[in-house]
Amino acid sequence: MKNKNPGFRQIQSLADLEEEKTKLYYQMRYSQKKIELSMLELGYSLHPARLIPNLISDWTRPLIAELKLRLRDLIFRRKKSRKREM
Repeated sequence: MKNKNPGFRQIQSLADLEEEKTKLYYQMRYSQKKIELSMLELGYSLHPARLIPNLISDWTRPLIAELKLRLRDLIFRRKKSRKREM
């Protein structure tokens, strides 16, 4: 008996069929568990207690970086101008 679908192993007996069935069942369960885990991670990330602080921190990071750059530029300009005056 030649298998027409090359994605399956050669099934020549009922034992082979049972093994293939078991293998496919475990693959399906593994995929389901990965999906469940992804859903849990997504739910954890989107929980309101975590979502709002995460969004705020993501929005304020660029603002804080810009503020740091401006302060550094301001401080270095003052130091340079003081050195020139001396």
